[in-house]
Amino acid sequence: MSIAISIINYKGGVGKTTLTLNLSYALSSIFQKSVLMIDLDPQCSLSISAVKDTEWVEHIENKGSIISVIEAFYKGKLSFDPDWLISIKQSKKTYLLPGHLNLPEYEMKLVYQKPLYMSIEEFESQRFFILQKYLKSLKDEFDFIFFDCPPNVYVLSRNAILASDFYVIPTIPDFVSSFGIPFIHKHIEELIHSWYGKTKFLGIILNKVRTQRQNLIKEFQIEYEKISEKFPNKVFETFISDRILISSIMRRKINIFNESSKKYQPLQQEFRAFAEEIMRRIEANQKK
Repeated sequence: MSIAISIINYKGGVGKTTLTLNLSYALSSIFQKSVLMIDLDPQCSLSISAVKDTEWVEHIENKGSIISVIEAFYKGKLSFDPDWLISIKQSKKTYLLPGHLNLPEYEMKLVYQKPLYMSIEEFESQRFFILQKYLKSLKDEFDFIFFDCPPNVYVLSRNAILASDFYVIPTIPDFVSSFGIPFIHKHIEELIHSWYGKTKFLGIILNKVRTQRQNLIKEFQIEYEKISEKFPNKVFETFISDRILISSIMRRKINIFNESSKKYQPLQQEFRAFAEEIMRRIEANQKK
């Protein structure tokens, strides 16, 4: 059975896509886990960071994307088509359900337009469980499923959360990025409770962290302490540093765990530690 995890924050620019992609590579390349990444952000950053632009366009036009799941729901088609997935060349055990630039249009459809075969009551009760329903057949195919969520909790983000076993909130430990975390957490927990979900809060991962002499810079230390006080034992021990190298990695579509150059070693160590902590936290939650 796979473990599904939503990577979510209302705040844009905190590195959800970077974390999703490199965490997936760490789990597949080091720990030999099979991983499915699902791109729910209409900016499609995960998709264009994982595959060549031309390959992405050709695939979503001829084979499928996240939109295919929504179209299947409206047609009453019950099964998930494996052809919708892209096999990531940089990592043999990593797959992608790609995003689509027209996704906002389809998400609005899920707000206002019910399928012809459903009553309004059925539609309102089922539209937040589309991903859960269609991914059920994949539960035995992958060890991990990651949802790279958009910076909101609209219909698709709600779908992801309710289809997940856990959710992780990434943040930069500065005032602007961290301020809304209590509101995000409260909103998500209310959503889970309202729909009788079982999704658990796995924790907060600090991203784009800056240090000075191996210590957090002052502003980051202050925010780290505030977050830790509000969410005891929920801040990951691992953090991901702010490095110019990351933007180059994403642009060049590199799996850092395939690289032997020493310049990649600090990032390799951080994402390996992140993957290990993810697995430890999951195990600890499962024992409760």
